[in-house]
Amino acid sequence: MLKDKRQAIFIALFLILLFSTSFVSAGWLDWIKNIFGIGDKNLGGELATTSPWGGSDDGSDDPCTPNCAGKNCGTDGCDGSCGTCSSGYTCSAGKCICAPSCAGKVCGDNGCEGSCGTCLEGYVCRSGKCECVPNCEGKECGPDWCGGSCGTCSSDYICNTGLGRCECVRNCKDKNCGPDGCGGSCGNCPTAEGEDFLFLCIDGVCAVHYTCGLSDDESGNREFYDPLRDTCCISQLTGIGHVALDQPDLSCCGTRQSYPYDPQKETCCPNYAPNGNAVLADGADVYCCGTINPIPYHLDKATCCVSSSGEGWVVQEPDLYCCGSTSSFPYNPSKETCCVGRDGSGDVREGAGLLCCGTENAMAYNPETQTCCAGSDGIGYIARGKGECCGYKSSVVAHPEDKCCIDAEGNGAVVGKDENCPEGYSESNIEWTAPSAVQTESSVESTGALSRLEKASATIRFIASIPQRIIDTVINMFS
Repeated sequence: MLKDKRQAIFIALFLILLFSTSFVSAGWLDWIKNIFGIGDKNLGGELATTSPWGGSDDGSDDPCTPNCAGKNCGTDGCDGSCGTCSSGYTCSAGKCICAPSCAGKVCGDNGCEGSCGTCLEGYVCRSGKCECVPNCEGKECGPDWCGGSCGTCSSDYICNTGLGRCECVRNCKDKNCGPDGCGGSCGNCPTAEGEDFLFLCIDGVCAVHYTCGLSDDESGNREFYDPLRDTCCISQLTGIGHVALDQPDLSCCGTRQSYPYDPQKETCCPNYAPNGNAVLADGADVYCCGTINPIPYHLDKATCCVSSSGEGWVVQEPDLYCCGSTSSFPYNPSKETCCVGRDGSGDVREGAGLLCCGTENAMAYNPETQTCCAGSDGIGYIARGKGECCGYKSSVVAHPEDKCCIDAEGNGAVVGKDENCPEGYSESNIEWTAPSAVQTESSVESTGALSRLEKASATIRFIASIPQRIIDTVINMFS
C-alpha cells in the first residue's frame, strides 16, 4: 500500500517538472531520487545528502565538499584543484602520467620509455633523425650508399661497384704489340729479320727499323732506326752510326765521328784536321774559331783570330785586333805591339808603341833599351843595350868590346876584340852608327818582295859594311 502511494506522488511531481525548467537541476533530481529510494543505490553509488535549496540534509551550511580522494591532479569537484603535474607529465583521470615527446623526431626515445619510431636498415638514429651509415667495409672503390665514395681507381682500372674492387682494363686499342697495361700483351712483332733491318714494337705498333751505320760500335753493337721517326748519323771514317730516337728533324755534326744535333739549340764546329772530331757546343748563338781543332766562343765575350792554316786562337776579351795571318793572335793595341813578318807570322809583345825589328821574322823591341839589326835577308836580331850592326846580309849586334867580322856575302859575325875573325871573314870597321832596319807595327803580307825603303836601307848597310881595304883598292883603280 505504501508503495503505491509513493508511486503516485512521484508521477505528480514528474509532471510538474515537465512544465517548469527551474526544477530541472541535478540537485532536485538527486533529492527526488533520494526521497523515493530510487537512483544509484542499485549501481553501487551513494545517496545525495544535499537538498535543492542549499545546505545538506543534516542541516549543514557548506555549499560543496572537495573530493580529491585517490587523485593527485585535476579538479576536486568544487572548482578547485587536486594538484598539478611536473614537466613532462599530463593529468589523466586525476593521475599524473608521462607525456610522450616526439615533436620533430622520427626515431628514438619518446621520453616515456617508448619510441618515436625506428630507422630502416643501413640507417642509424641520431638526435631523433635517421642518418645513413657509410658502408665501405672490404671496399676500395664505388659508392658508400650514403651519397659518398669508398675510393677511386687509377686511370688504367675500372671499379666493379658490386664488389667494390678496382679491376684492370686491357688497353690494346690501335695496338698490335707491347703490354696491355694489365700484365698481359697486345701481341708480338714478327721475328723475321735481315742483316740491315728488324721489327721493333714502338708505341704498340710493329715498325720496321733499318741499321744505322756500316760497322758495329766499340761494344760490337749496331743501332737501328725508323727513318720516319728518328735521325741517323754515320761516321764516314769508321762507319759507326749514332741514332737520336723520336727526333726526325735533327742534323749531323762531324764527318769522322758524326752525331745528331739540334741546330736550334746547339752549334756544330766542323773539324778538318786529319784525325779531328767535330766539336759540339750548347747554344745556337755560339761561333766557331778555326777549322782545324775549332774552338767554340761567344762573339760578345771573346775575340777569335784564325791563322791561314785554319787554327784558331781565342782570348776571352771582346773587340781585340788580330796580329798576323799565317799565325794570328789577338792583341790589344793600347797595351801591346804587333809585328808581322814577311811570311805573315805575327809577334805580340807587351807594351804599346814598340818598334818592329826585321821583315822576315819581325819582332817588337824597345829602342830605348834594345838594339835591332836586320840584314838584307830581312831577319832581325835584337840584343839588350846599345850596340852597332855587323853585316849587311845577315846582321848581328856588336858591342864596343866586340870585333865585327864580315864575309864576302855580307854576313856578319862577332868575336872578342883580341880574337881572330872566323875563316872567310874579315874584320870590319864599325865606328859608324849603324842604322837599324826598323819597322813600325806592321801589316806586311807574304808577297816575298822588299819595299823601296828596305832596299835603300840594305844598300846603305852594304856600303857601310865594305872593309876599308876593299874601298882603298877600288879608289886606287880609278886614280
